[in-house]
Order: sequence, then structure tokens, then C-alpha cells
Amino acid sequence: MTSIEDNEAKSVEYSSERTILQTVDHDVIFAALDNPPPPTCELRRISRRYHERYSS
Repeated sequence: MTSIEDNEAKSVEYSSERTILQTVDHDVIFAALDNPPPPTCELRRISRRYHERYSS
């Protein structure tokens, strides 16, 4: 692999791992992290089933 090919591969890898957010997206994500919605019935059911299976 040449240096140019290596640099191009790194550029593709780097760009595929980044998510660029607009200000409004950033605000929504951090608001949800600061004040998450309550768990749904389905999430509680799955959590209960997980703990039944994997807790000692």
C-alpha cells in the first residue's frame, strides 16, 4: 500500500466514525441525556427478563 492509499484509507475510516451535529441536534441529544424519558413497559419487561436470566 502506498502512502497516498494509506492516507485515503485513514480518511475514509475517520469520516465514517464521525457524526457532525447541527446545533439543534446537539441540544436535543443533551436535553435527552439530562432528562431521559421514563422507561416504557416493554423496556421494563425486557430488563426484568434479563435480570431473571443473568443474575446469580
